[in-house]
Amino acid sequence: MPQSVRAVYDNGALRLLDEVQLTEGQQVYVEILSEKERVRAALGDLVTDIPDPGGEEIDEAALRCLKRSSRNGAVGFELVLLRQQCAGVALPQ
Repeated sequence: MPQSVRAVYDNGALRLLDEVQLTEGQQVYVEILSEKERVRAALGDLVTDIPDPGGEEIDEAALRCLKRSSRNGAVGFELVLLRQQCAGVALPQ
């Protein structure tokens, strides 16, 4: 049965921080994950990387327009019309 245990790398060896149910001399497979990797593995597809905007400023007018479109449930052609109403506002595609 798989067990997850915490460990600390200390003087060239892993020192277990949690109790394990092993017999003396039993060999095991060890997978080393950072805290971030452990969370990502536990949450799977729920966690995504957020791309760095690269120092671009946020267009607040575009955000307000998109918020209004999502609040009104606009999809397809309605969204195209809303984008046209926000003429001059740089909306993300």
